[in-house]
Amino acid sequence: MSEERRKRGSARMTTSFESDMLRLGGAEAAALAGGVKITLFGCDLAVIEGHRGVRKLSAESVGFSVGKKGTLRITGGGLRIIHLSDGLAVVGGKISGVDFV
Repeated sequence: MSEERRKRGSARMTTSFESDMLRLGGAEAAALAGGVKITLFGCDLAVIEGHRGVRKLSAESVGFSVGKKGTLRITGGGLRIIHLSDGLAVVGGKISGVDFV
């Protein structure tokens, strides 16, 4: 196999692989499933995509409506909503748990 052909084939595989991973792991997958996507940045920040509103808010617990799954609950200490818009929220504080209730 020629060097040029080998490089082209390799680049094509990498591009396809990266595209598939981005497509499967991104917000598109959550949107297609009608679900919610939660991204944690350490224990200090959570980004919630696809929520349907705030159900509960305290320094120890923040709850978001997530449709058929019920409520997404973030627990911890000193929790606060840093950003809230239609379908997107950012929660800061000391996060100790994330679950569906």
